[in-house]
Amino acid sequence: MKGKLGEYEIELVDDEIIPGGGISLFYHLLRYETKLAERLKRKKHEQFSDMDIVVGMTFLLAMAKPHFCEIETLRGSEFFSSFFERKEPPSEEILRQRLDEKDDAFRKVILEENNHFIAKKGKISFYVEEGPSSQKRTFVPLDIDTSPFDNSETKKEGVSRTYPGVYGYSPIFAYLGEKEGFCIHGELRKGSAHMLCDGGKFIREAIQKAKHILEQKQQKEVKILVRMDSAADSDEIIRLCQEEGVDFIIKKNPRQEDLFTYVEMARNSQTAICKNQGMEKPCTGIVFS
Repeated sequence: MKGKLGEYEIELVDDEIIPGGGISLFYHLLRYETKLAERLKRKKHEQFSDMDIVVGMTFLLAMAKPHFCEIETLRGSEFFSSFFERKEPPSEEILRQRLDEKDDAFRKVILEENNHFIAKKGKISFYVEEGPSSQKRTFVPLDIDTSPFDNSETKKEGVSRTYPGVYGYSPIFAYLGEKEGFCIHGELRKGSAHMLCDGGKFIREAIQKAKHILEQKQQKEVKILVRMDSAADSDEIIRLCQEEGVDFIIKKNPRQEDLFTYVEMARNSQTAICKNQGMEKPCTGIVFS
């Protein structure tokens, strides 16, 4: 059947038009550029393999569909079904149940394979500090921070008031690289959780993951520079960074301190003083290393 509408010619065809055709690239990366298929095999009593579950959820996230029920939109599609071992996507109930049951196991395997992929394929940019060539050091930034979500008007488990004032989650992420920002670690947390609610466990894990990636890329001489905001300003985190042997920049949390004392500290240490319209003002950030 053909017809015309203005300058457009309309034709009905039998071909399946796929809104997420680029999903095949994600499948190729998951299946052939990682060892997920080897590590997430189907158990005898399971209808779908763990790999099918991960593929299904990855497809949804890649298409900006974060809800379990949206897996049903893929069922019945010959194109999407071809990527699953059972030649069909799992149902909403199976997807939800398996992700709940194997959350920790999936998370561990996926993070390991993610970082192995970054080490193998990722081009991580570094920067070289200024100074005499004999003293120059090469750094790779490791940025760690929370990223509050706005999940207002929902009743999801863990949703609570975040520090910006909205209700949602407050996951924490770690990104490696000066320009790219490869995500090497992440953890979902309730909205009211403080960055250091785990005593720095996440930060230590992120540093160790960054070290492992650099080892795999045979760039052990590159120094890690951890960058965090004032939420991480504590003796415990400074000691943690020193124990891990990394350089770090942490924004100072002045709390109840006299800010002008930092002007004197800057003068005495020959550190640049912050200026605003020619007037000296106290620096609210301190570099520790």
